[in-house]
Amino acid sequence: MTTPRISYAHLLTEPNPKHVESLVKFFESGCQERGTGGFGVEIEHLPVHNSDDTAVNYYEENGIEALLNRIRPYYDESKEWQACWSWPRRYFRVT
Repeated sequence: MTTPRISYAHLLTEPNPKHVESLVKFFESGCQERGTGGFGVEIEHLPVHNSDDTAVNYYEENGIEALLNRIRPYYDESKEWQACWSWPRRYFRVT
């Protein structure tokens, strides 16, 4: 499996101000008073081999399973957030 090359030309373009305004309004509509919650962003990164950009397999030597087992001691379940199931608050940390 090979990873397709991605063009970063879009980084040189100017965003449409209407789109930016729309996104800002969307996030502002979910704002809460300071100290009543939090904001989280989920970013996914796919691990690939440095040599050829192929995906790292779960079971291979030094694969995803090994990585997860190495970081397991740092996981603290008590710090997980609970979703509150109404939009847009479901994406905010409930304390």
